[in-house]
Amino acid sequence: MHGIVLVDKPIGPTSFDIVKLVRRAAREKRVGHTGTLDPMASGLLVICLGEATKLVPYLMNTGKRYLGIATLGQSTDSDDAQGQVIESRPVPPLDHFALFRLLPKYRGEISQVPPIYAAIKQDGEALYRKARRGELVEVAPRTVEIHALALKLESQNEVAIDVRCGKGFYVRALARDIARDLGTVGHLSMLRRLETSGYALEQACDFDLLQRAAAGKAVLPVHSVDTALRHLRPLRLDPQEQDHIRHGRPCVLTLDPPLLPHAKLALCNSDGSLIAVGRAIDETTVTSERWLHL
Repeated sequence: MHGIVLVDKPIGPTSFDIVKLVRRAAREKRVGHTGTLDPMASGLLVICLGEATKLVPYLMNTGKRYLGIATLGQSTDSDDAQGQVIESRPVPPLDHFALFRLLPKYRGEISQVPPIYAAIKQDGEALYRKARRGELVEVAPRTVEIHALALKLESQNEVAIDVRCGKGFYVRALARDIARDLGTVGHLSMLRRLETSGYALEQACDFDLLQRAAAGKAVLPVHSVDTALRHLRPLRLDPQEQDHIRHGRPCVLTLDPPLLPHAKLALCNSDGSLIAVGRAIDETTVTSERWLHL
């Protein structure tokens, strides 16, 4: 089976738990997701089946949208509610203007220090493994991008976060840093993913339906591979051009506007069905990176 499964993951199960259920429901061995959600997080999990697993690296590089709650007054070693409290501080009186003043700082490209409990590798090993052994973990800051951010004061110790961000972004780190800028400490106590990989939560099936599908009591909703890669420029190829691409030969096209060199492309047949992921060599020449055997 080839396609995309969208699941509204509840709080509790791991992303791998969801993958196992999808694998059972779809009776497909080749299954992979486009970005993990921690057990305490809920929301959209995008899972690729069969040939669609070839698209995972391209879908992981898309923008994401999250809703979260930063709880002020206590910080944890993991920067979320699953960690151990490591510091407590009073929360100063806050108002909406205090949050508004922070927004310019968190716009566009910013420097962010990831949590020590993260899957980022250091010396070939995930940071969270080092942290769990009690090793002193020093994490280098990374450049990440915020496309849009809204903050709302829910109470004197809770700030609601609505953020659109790029790849490699940690909402846990954002909650920690916002608390610091407000003159206290804090951690992420709730996280829900609304958008990722070009899909929205409204398109997802719920966990109950997934469980019933895994038990053979319901049909698993599978979206066509053609719904993927909407963020890439599509190119329709005629049969001769498809033959060039299929056999690894660069293909010269007449296009307006011209291609951006090195840009990724969604290569389609004359009907608009996705057949490959392409790459622009120059303004007129295309080659294939991943061919889909559908």
